[in-house]
Amino acid sequence: MYDHQVDAARKEVDDKDFEIDELPQTFRRLAAETDTAQVLVFCSYFETKFRSAFRHNLRHVDTPAEEESVFGVSGPLSTFSSRITLAFQLGWISQSQRDRINAFRKIRNEFAHRAYATSYDDD
Repeated sequence: MYDHQVDAARKEVDDKDFEIDELPQTFRRLAAETDTAQVLVFCSYFETKFRSAFRHNLRHVDTPAEEESVFGVSGPLSTFSSRITLAFQLGWISQSQRDRINAFRKIRNEFAHRAYATSYDDD
């Protein structure tokens, strides 16, 4: 039963809010940006898609106040890290995917906290 629910959730996530056709245009737009802007904007885009997958599967997020209680500053899914952890625990992503997304999250943090002082050439 659990495997069936996980498979159903994966199918729903696959079917929602993520159009692979969007990516070429997104990457073209990002090509004109600085390294910092590329990382921050793409991560924001990715986080929005990730958050949408969660929102779609939550049963009682019908109002802005309920959404704030889940995704807001003190909500259980307020951070990208917590969303990655829960997606892994729900079986939506593999350990390898979790590790890669966490690596990207850490890169995003470097660029965010050291804006314009970090580049792709840095270790």
